[in-house]
Amino acid sequence: MQIIATKKILLAAFLLTTINLAAQNEELRKYIFTVYSTDKDSKVLTTQTGFRAKGYGGIITALHGVLYKDNLYASNENGEYLNLKIGMVDINNDIALLIPNPITPFDNSVGFSINKTKNLITHKEFQVIGHPAGIMLNIKTVYSGSPAIETLSHLIPPKLSAFFSQRNSPFLQIEVLYLEGNLVPGHSGSPLLNSNNEVIGVANGGLNGGSAGISWAIPIGNIIFTSIRDNISQLNQLSKSHPEDLFALETVEKTTPDDTELIRWYTFESKEFHCKVNLPAKPHQKKDTVKTAFGILSSNTIELDQSNNPIDQNIAYSLRYTLLPDSVSSDRKDKMDGFFESAIYGMTNKENITVISKKASDYNDYPGRVVRLQIQNQAIVTARFILVKSRFYMLLVMTQISKDENTDIERFFDSFESE
Repeated sequence: MQIIATKKILLAAFLLTTINLAAQNEELRKYIFTVYSTDKDSKVLTTQTGFRAKGYGGIITALHGVLYKDNLYASNENGEYLNLKIGMVDINNDIALLIPNPITPFDNSVGFSINKTKNLITHKEFQVIGHPAGIMLNIKTVYSGSPAIETLSHLIPPKLSAFFSQRNSPFLQIEVLYLEGNLVPGHSGSPLLNSNNEVIGVANGGLNGGSAGISWAIPIGNIIFTSIRDNISQLNQLSKSHPEDLFALETVEKTTPDDTELIRWYTFESKEFHCKVNLPAKPHQKKDTVKTAFGILSSNTIELDQSNNPIDQNIAYSLRYTLLPDSVSSDRKDKMDGFFESAIYGMTNKENITVISKKASDYNDYPGRVVRLQIQNQAIVTARFILVKSRFYMLLVMTQISKDENTDIERFFDSFESE
């Protein structure tokens, strides 16, 4: 390992407590995707990272996590969802290009800029941005020493060489960028960026699921894509091996319930709403008016339609904020039952809507209610009403009946905070 010590990028050791999500550049994040594979029942099997780059008509990611997966999808923090399939591969470098399924035009002028130079000495800082277990992690690295070009065989312990030789993807004699540190499970397929935010490599693997301190990226300039048709025999052979113990590949089935709660949601925060709340992606915001017993009042709403997202357990999320007259206040404890009953009646006084249950559910010291409704035997709406002084909040989640009372409903409700 002496050769390695003189040719490396120093990846700073990191902990989840050092993640700076807010500092992420919005322009960068929209090019980075979580890549999912699911079974026939839409249950997530694996998740890793992929990204868009200029000149490539698809999502670049690691091949080992998507090979022969029946259902492939990708989503980003802007709420963009793609149904995908493998379009082209570079087996030697263990890289895949995912394309829309069915095939549709894909704008290859959108994405990260590419820098194929191997002269890394001009850049003093590098970063990997990815979605391990769905979390956006920004690992900043400081460059030190000569260019971090290594032969993969120099990184692999002898006892694992036989596995790699049999698998041949990645090929042991390829050049890689050696990363001294851990690529966390799910980082496979993440872009390795220089200080100009140009892609110089694709995060590919880490021994023992990223816990061994030996990780690598594929130089972007070394990737040569060829068609699936030209690689059928080798891909069939490759599908028989099991890379999970060697690569930073996240298998959702192996996570604990607490791990799944780490999947990052978008935080909506507004001074106009006087509150903040977390949602799976960035919501749409609008202003309108609502007819009430107090007259026509202005209202602010955020909405998130997830009906086309095969991963989300719910169909839609919504938060409506209405400022009521001063005569209506959470301080009037004796009036709260009548107030909430009126609000619930306003929602349910329609055909084909049935009240399943309702209960008190206070927020801190402010009164609230939770009501569950069924619509035409097709969907369940769970609503939470909260009155903070004269500010009335209504949080709604619409769910398929088969997925009723899933944990994301409570996660949405519990994330709500008001001044």
